[in-house]
Amino acid sequence: MYFLSAMAIKYHMFTKKRVVLLIIIALLLVVVPLTGMLMSSKVNAKEQRLQMLTVWQIDGFEGGKGSRAQYLKDKGEECFENRDIYINVISLTQEAAADNIRAGRFPDMISYSPTFNAHLGYINNRDFMCKNWCFGSYCLLTLDENADFNDVNAKNTVINAGTGNLSNVAAAMCGIAKAAQNEPTQAYLNLLNGKYKYLFGTQRDIFRLNMRGASYCVKQVVDFNDLYQNISIMTKDEERYISCREYVNFLTDNNEDIDKLGLMSANSVGNNELIACLNVKKFDYELKLPCGDDYLNELKSAAANNDLNKIKNLLK
Repeated sequence: MYFLSAMAIKYHMFTKKRVVLLIIIALLLVVVPLTGMLMSSKVNAKEQRLQMLTVWQIDGFEGGKGSRAQYLKDKGEECFENRDIYINVISLTQEAAADNIRAGRFPDMISYSPTFNAHLGYINNRDFMCKNWCFGSYCLLTLDENADFNDVNAKNTVINAGTGNLSNVAAAMCGIAKAAQNEPTQAYLNLLNGKYKYLFGTQRDIFRLNMRGASYCVKQVVDFNDLYQNISIMTKDEERYISCREYVNFLTDNNEDIDKLGLMSANSVGNNELIACLNVKKFDYELKLPCGDDYLNELKSAAANNDLNKIKNLLK
């Protein structure tokens, strides 16, 4: 009798343990997925709040010093400080950017010079087509510190042909369309070695001469300018567009420090003494935007033919 009671008690205890174990297992089956769902929900909510906006930076002309891509990234950090919005800047050549666009790949924003046009049919121009956030300038340079530039001509001047900008149009506007054209570094070296008295260059050449420790004289060219860095919004997503617009407005309103790159803006005050001589911000002629291929080819042809009247008619 005692033995049977003990067996019953053990069986009863075993049954209770099994019930408790089943309850624990059931709870785990419910609680673990629920916890995972809650955590996943929090992560998804975080991801939804976080925005990574992509900017393509295309250097269509030589700058002064430093990186325009890094400048754009730094301005993004200032604009969206303590917020989950980040600017990812990708540097591309004009050719690489055009290839990506043809393949159907687009950034949220694109920073480019006026001679780049592969993106024109894809701009979200709801509020603006583009905004300029910095620019350079053409200039004449000589190692003759007493030069008055009155003797500048096509024979004693070499043109820095640039990296996609319309240096030939600028030279034509200055009456030296027939001057020799060299790639940027060679043009600068031909000035240094005395082959030419004058270099028709840009702000970048000022920095080249300063790094060399050369003495020189410089005169800003105000007849024409196409050395502009513009920015446009391309995203069609409403929420991303609002963030992009905020960024572009911040960039163009807070770029007074752009002279640290050896460039200028509407807000810069010329703190960089190396380019203080380039203080004119309004130029006689500029490009008509947007610049399609036909328009650019017509300008280049007019410059090659030294047709000054046609050039002026094509400009604004």
